[in-house]
Amino acid sequence: MMKIKYYIYNFVKNYILKTRDFIFVSFDYFFKKDKILKIMLNRMNGVYNNSLTLEATNVCNADCVFCIYGKKDDKKFYMDMNLFKKIADEFLLNSMNNNRTVSLTPTIGDPLVDPFFIERLDYLKRTNVGKVVFFTNAINLSNKLSNKLVNDYADILDIHISWGGYDRETYKKVMGVDKFERALSNVKYLIKIIGETKTNFKLDISSRCSPLDYRGDVWNEFKVFQQNGLIGISKIDIFDNWGGEIDKKDLEEADLQMKYEPLKKGACKLLFQPPVIHADGIVSACHCRDSSSSLKIGDINSMSYTDILNSEKRLEIIKQQQNGTFPDICQKCNTYVSIYNKFWREAN
Repeated sequence: MMKIKYYIYNFVKNYILKTRDFIFVSFDYFFKKDKILKIMLNRMNGVYNNSLTLEATNVCNADCVFCIYGKKDDKKFYMDMNLFKKIADEFLLNSMNNNRTVSLTPTIGDPLVDPFFIERLDYLKRTNVGKVVFFTNAINLSNKLSNKLVNDYADILDIHISWGGYDRETYKKVMGVDKFERALSNVKYLIKIIGETKTNFKLDISSRCSPLDYRGDVWNEFKVFQQNGLIGISKIDIFDNWGGEIDKKDLEEADLQMKYEPLKKGACKLLFQPPVIHADGIVSACHCRDSSSSLKIGDINSMSYTDILNSEKRLEIIKQQQNGTFPDICQKCNTYVSIYNKFWREAN
């Protein structure tokens, strides 16, 4: 009965959100089209330039039902360290001094699989980046690594743990690997060190399971950690389709929900946020969902990051979407959020 109520609730919620978006997106698109585009272009050339999104690796050690990693057969890369330094140097030189953020996700790789992970953190800290953000499944979060993260990088890190459930079976169903006990032990050790050192360490448990699975001893233990100020807990149970690559049935088998199909009017917000630099150096116009670089706007191996940001290719993709022409990956994608969605725009 609870599962039926959960599905009905999400059906009604999605219907309301889709209807709301249709009304307000249509209104702003038809009556404020040029004005809002100008606002977004100013953001793209201003505050959004204070963030860098790069994929240090496209290798992962899980097979999450909500991610396309297991569905892809792409060549695996770890970004060359010299290339990483080149990108970081140019970003830090051309961004504002305050609140500079480097995001190592959202991409299909897990940063803790990267053999250069600590070397990258060292370099970013030495160059005075403000914050380093990433998601990880914590499977490779050894005790030694936890100690180093808390003792050496607490002032710059903002870590989000993708957590597939609060029992072994739910976790395996969502994450695609039988690593619940290992990940749990790793995360609890990190929380223990945070508590012992009384460090202001930013750690979020990003729950990736149905609310029906918020139960049991581990859930109760995490709630105590949260109440004691050691962790945050965010909740995600509605997912996008990664440009049409994720099937609704796969999500439903894990008791997860698919996001509704949005009204596509005007350019997507993701085109105005920092483009992602993939591990091989190819730069995609999409902020987070173009794992195959089908929206390529440059190659950091042969171009400067600044030139890529200001490239005609980037602006052309925006112009095409403004005029209603969407590349194949964008046509299928329900991650899309129109820049004419006032609820997103006002929140950012």
